Parts: sequence; C-alpha cells; structure tokens
Amino acid sequence: MEETPLEGKSPVVTGLTTPYPDFISVCRPHPHILVTGPPRSGTHFLAFLLAERLGRQPYIEETQVSRHAGHTVGALAAWTKTPCVIQEPGMTHICHQLGNLWFVVFLRRAVADVLDSQRRGKHRTSWARAQYQAGWPQYLEEGVSIPEVMYRVWEQEQRPRFTAWVEVSYESLSADPLWVPREERPLSGLGVVAQQVRPPGS
Repeated sequence: MEETPLEGKSPVVTGLTTPYPDFISVCRPHPHILVTGPPRSGTHFLAFLLAERLGRQPYIEETQVSRHAGHTVGALAAWTKTPCVIQEPGMTHICHQLGNLWFVVFLRRAVADVLDSQRRGKHRTSWARAQYQAGWPQYLEEGVSIPEVMYRVWEQEQRPRFTAWVEVSYESLSADPLWVPREERPLSGLGVVAQQVRPPGS
C-alpha cells in the first residue's frame, strides 16, 4: 500500500541539518517529539537538551517505552496524553511509520565517531542489523556499517515520506551550555541520567 506524506509542515530545509539553536524553535510547536538516529550517536543528550529547553522534563528514555511492548509504534500510544520528548534509537528503522502525531528529530553524527562510541561502549549491532535485514535488506552491503545503513535508509526511503521533520548535527550541540566535553563524560554516555517516568494515567 502506498504511503502518503505526513501532515503538519515545519520550517525545515529538506536535506540540510538545522543549526543550533534554530532546531529548538522548529520543535517547539510539536507536543510529541521522538529523537532517533543510530545508537551511540548522541540521542540521549539531544533528548535531554530538548526536554530542558522546551520545558518538558524529564525526557523519556527508550527502555521506559519499550519495556512492555518492545521497540514498536504501539509502544508510544501511552505517551500521547501530555507533551513529551522521547529518546528512541530503537525505532530508527520504523520512524516513518509513526504518523503525524509524532515529530521526528533525526540526529546525524560522523559514522566514524558513532562506530568509535559503539566500540568504547561495547554496543552490539546485531539487533539493529536484524531489523534492517527484515525491512531494508537492499541496503545491507558488504563493508557498509549499520550506522551508515541507517543514514542511507533515512535519506532515501524514510525522510521523503515526511513533510514535518528536522535533522540535527551532533557537532552543533556543543554550542549549548548543557554540553559535557568528551573527556568529562562517563563511558556509558554524556552524563545524562533519565528519571524513571511512567505514562500519564498509568
């Protein structure tokens, strides 16, 4: 079945990342924001930053969303009652299925840096590889890393289906006062710890 573009235009220039702090203004009108991108690309920090700047603290970490329903579109249903920011790299492969209720913020970071972060954090890519093997097998070429596959699928398959989205450069986030220099970060992330939050009404 052919999918139609999502509704709700935003002032985003197609194909370009939106610089700091402009992307914060782009996100502000949207009550439900999902931050995604390759694991270890900085989605924790970006979600934390947006929640702080938009007054939607605390942000919601992916394990709180996927605990019962997995990394699925249905898992987000419980979080639509109040404005929020969700960090969910586990939904990168299906972010085009979210519909116009969620505004997707896609984080871009140099592939070499993502791979380095994955190695340092001992992050396994087998789960992500399986998801892309099932949904986008034509992009799994020999010698192409999973983060690069994610960026290619986003650019060529997913992004064209949206009329409302924003891309953010990881490097641009260093302009925000919340930024933690790499040498001061714990290996597990950027020093950001998500509070345990339950869906409204649960």
